Amino acid sequence: MRFTFGLLAALALVSAPAVAADTGFYVGASFGQSMFEISKSDGNEFMVDLFSAVGEIAEIDLAYDIDSSKVDDSDTAFSFFVGYRFMPYLAVEGAWLDVGEAKYNSTGVITVDGIAAGNAETALNWNSSGPVLSALAIWPISEQWEVFGRLGAYFADTEIDVTLVAPDEDVADSVSESESTTEFIWGLGVDFIFLENFAARLEYSMIPDVGDKNTTGEADTDLISLGLLYKF
Repeated sequence: MRFTFGLLAALALVSAPAVAADTGFYVGASFGQSMFEISKSDGNEFMVDLFSAVGEIAEIDLAYDIDSSKVDDSDTAFSFFVGYRFMPYLAVEGAWLDVGEAKYNSTGVITVDGIAAGNAETALNWNSSGPVLSALAIWPISEQWEVFGRLGAYFADTEIDVTLVAPDEDVADSVSESESTTEFIWGLGVDFIFLENFAARLEYSMIPDVGDKNTTGEADTDLISLGLLYKF
């Protein structure tokens, strides 16, 4: 065990002079997949509560009985970032992040005061994007490989769009709500350095409770991305 720790320390010291010159600015972009913790039951509950709330405003017993529903809980995410590496083991990054969109659809029957008023189709689109400011703790393993951990803040602009179509009544309507929140983001990743100034990046990151509970709803968001960066 002592031999292993000593070997790791020696490798870190040997690689330090090689990566010390890699301080300074860098830019990059990444693309990947986002996964949202949004289920069919979450969407069903949201739609039922929405109809009930509208009924209270109109002072009627308005309900939505759902026959079927489905959720698309993943999408394409992308980001563009600029960073500054103060030393081999520390960097800061500013980025623009779009986590993509989650979608929910349902069909059912609208009832008013307990009487069926017609069929209905609903659609719910939930999306979020905004700037990210984070710090990276970096461990250079060799001249080509390094791993890092990310801690930061995601300044999210989250929006939810709800659409209602009632074919029997020839009615179509939509409503949108948006909210700006500050969320915690963390991640783990690895960089592979090639051609001196370029690096390929693979990263997993996670943002808990994106959105606002009372307006747009919240969703834990996982991101897996592959990126390319250029070091000046």
